[in-house]
Amino acid sequence: MGDKGVFITSVGLCLALLGPAALALLCETFFVAKRCLGVALPAQLVFVLICACVLMIVLRGEHRTLSSVGLQPFRGQSIAWGSAFAAFLVWIYSPLLPRAMAFAKIPWFTEGLAKLAAYPVLR
Repeated sequence: MGDKGVFITSVGLCLALLGPAALALLCETFFVAKRCLGVALPAQLVFVLICACVLMIVLRGEHRTLSSVGLQPFRGQSIAWGSAFAAFLVWIYSPLLPRAMAFAKIPWFTEGLAKLAAYPVLR
């Protein structure tokens, strides 16, 4: 790998590791007073663009496949794993979470709902 390849890989790593953190810092620093969808949706779009840029660096800049970064082709096994995980969340995790938090005396639902009240409701 030449100097150009090292540079492209370094840019991709910096973008992947520092991009989401920088985006979160910018949103918290400059837009903390404005908790609205007008700020949240563009921030999500920038995050998706960061992810797309990293994938394009892998595909075009490094000339590697997506499996080199852990993305595997979609197969029937993916549906089985997704269904198993969804069943775990619905029938095991969800019923046990409130009990565990009540046992630990951690308030969870009302305080979280109060934080959501700051966002506008779409109708």
